[in-house]
Amino acid sequence: MPKSADSTPHLWVIITEPDENGDVVIVNVTSWRPDSDETVIIKTGEHHRITHQSVVFYQDARIAKAALIEKAIQNTTLCVKCDPCSQELLMRIQQGVTQSRFTPRKVKDFCQKSWAQNPPKDE
Repeated sequence: MPKSADSTPHLWVIITEPDENGDVVIVNVTSWRPDSDETVIIKTGEHHRITHQSVVFYQDARIAKAALIEKAIQNTTLCVKCDPCSQELLMRIQQGVTQSRFTPRKVKDFCQKSWAQNPPKDE
């Protein structure tokens, strides 16, 4: 989905379970550039939508309503549901939340609370 109405669509990953208010944390994947946050680099082929070296853009991590994401998926002009990440890639992305100095504090706090209640599964 695009970050805003007139921007290029990006791959977004939901990295938490919904909380009691139906909120989740989402992060987007963007093309690698020399000045990118390299906390998590994703190589071509690690997900079927990754066609060139990319990074997780933690600076733009967001808390979002799961219901609104589902609604956007149903309206395929806004958002297209992709295959899930591998468990290994998801774990790397989740770990990067606390490792990146660019992750907003409220997102880090939300994730830590969420994972204390529902630890990420290392399968």
